[in-house]
Amino acid sequence: MSENAVEVQDLTFQYMGASQPTLREINLTIRRGEIALLIGPTGAGKSTLYHCLNGLIPNLIRGRMGGRVRVAGLDTSEHTVPALAQKVGIVFQDPEIQIFSLSVRDELAFGPENLGLAKQEVLNRIQAAAHAIQLQDLLDREPARLSGGQQQSVAVGSVWSMLPEVVILDEPTSNLDPEGSVRVLELVKRLNQEYGKTILLAEHKIDEVAALADQVFVLDRGQIVLQGTPQQVFGEPAVLHELGLVAPAAAELTHRLKAYGIPLEGELPITIEDGVKLLRRLLTGGQPV
Repeated sequence: MSENAVEVQDLTFQYMGASQPTLREINLTIRRGEIALLIGPTGAGKSTLYHCLNGLIPNLIRGRMGGRVRVAGLDTSEHTVPALAQKVGIVFQDPEIQIFSLSVRDELAFGPENLGLAKQEVLNRIQAAAHAIQLQDLLDREPARLSGGQQQSVAVGSVWSMLPEVVILDEPTSNLDPEGSVRVLELVKRLNQEYGKTILLAEHKIDEVAALADQVFVLDRGQIVLQGTPQQVFGEPAVLHELGLVAPAAAELTHRLKAYGIPLEGELPITIEDGVKLLRRLLTGGQPV
């Protein structure tokens, strides 16, 4: 078994009738068990990339595709969308567009039932998914009556019940309040750390998610323009600013301090906590506080 969950080689895609490709020579690798963060301006091609990863491209969406995409060991051009759905699942930013059952239980059961699984296996997956998203007590509730964070958790659970190896989350906190955002991001961490899921996360709330990532990809006009660890990518403020993007607040503060000629040593801080430690060192001359 390959150590890589996602392998994209020289991927190019041009929609039918389009004058130019939406994706151009994309190359990226995500190892099993990693969390990868995908960022980029609006229109960068993120949605098209997701459709390539789950097999909608080239199986259902018409266009011209070049290169190769493998997810969980399956070549997307050689396997059907239903087969790929058992390997990769997508959670969209608005849970209401992908939740349509009248109870949480039915929503968690929908995917496994459509796989034609035995009744006991469906029941087992419902219970396992409910435990993973921590909504065991709400299985009979109507999703429309849940909070935004709970609804997004249900959307994640409906994907989880398919037991995919790779979970793609498309700005899952963009429509949520701070409490809901915390809930969903804690769920993302749990799916990764406790259940070993490989995560591809697109998110604009950089401060909340940057510390979760093992690697970061910056997409612009259909191309990967920057990739590496969070420290490497967010250590390139000029490139990010040119795209209208910003690094986490702690990293931005560090860049501004350096611009004023203040010498700073050590790894680029990503979290607020690390930023506070940096300021304490500066204010105390490196002495313990």
